[in-house]
Amino acid sequence: MHSSVIWENLNGESFRRVRSLIESHHTTFGGVLCGLFLKMVAWENEVAWECTHPMQRAEFITSQMRSGVNRIKEFEDSAPALSEI
Repeated sequence: MHSSVIWENLNGESFRRVRSLIESHHTTFGGVLCGLFLKMVAWENEVAWECTHPMQRAEFITSQMRSGVNRIKEFEDSAPALSEI
């Protein structure tokens, strides 16, 4: 949505705002991807699929994965919107 607006009324200020938005989201994307990667590594290390009971996998998801994914969501939600820049 924001990227289409910049082309309708392209000027230096609107370009700087979109550039700032993109730059600010680099950190967000990096944080989210890092968090997801770490959760997947923890899954592989803690829950060997062929060696664990389904209840052990469910326990890992509810105790470890859910809280981490909630933290990732909080980080993502904290990223500034175009209107804030």
